[in-house]
Amino acid sequence: MYKYSDNNTDNFSLHDCRATKLIIGENSLIFEFEEGFWVIGKGTMLNQYTGRSEVGFSITSDKPEWAISVYLIKYLDTDEDSEEDRALRTGMPLDKLAELLNNGAELEFLDEYKGYGKYYYECVLWHPKGTVPRTEDCQLYISAKDITYRWNEVKTDN
Repeated sequence: MYKYSDNNTDNFSLHDCRATKLIIGENSLIFEFEEGFWVIGKGTMLNQYTGRSEVGFSITSDKPEWAISVYLIKYLDTDEDSEEDRALRTGMPLDKLAELLNNGAELEFLDEYKGYGKYYYECVLWHPKGTVPRTEDCQLYISAKDITYRWNEVKTDN
């Protein structure tokens, strides 16, 4: 389906990209990006992005829910004099996230941290227009043996 694939996490960024679908396989989690993700080079983000693409995580377990933790973050009202933000973190089942994404919600990736077999993402879950709440902050923790970026083209903004 895709012409190109790459496993080097240094070549790509999901920052400000929105996943529009989640496919749960026996040993994989695949996020589809309708508008693509960023292609980066030499440590700086270039003004290049892929068109429709996907990011796949190869997981070691045949139980995908064991490889990913999804948390919704609700910030609590804090005292103006306090420098600390207080938040309530609630788990979301993987099948619920897939159901949301496969029915019009989008998952916008803000920050990403990649380590050996560990991937952490701070995200915003955008619910379909007309639903309340419209957005929710969330976090994804993924354990995977590798990650693969797949795409067909690189577009350049002029």
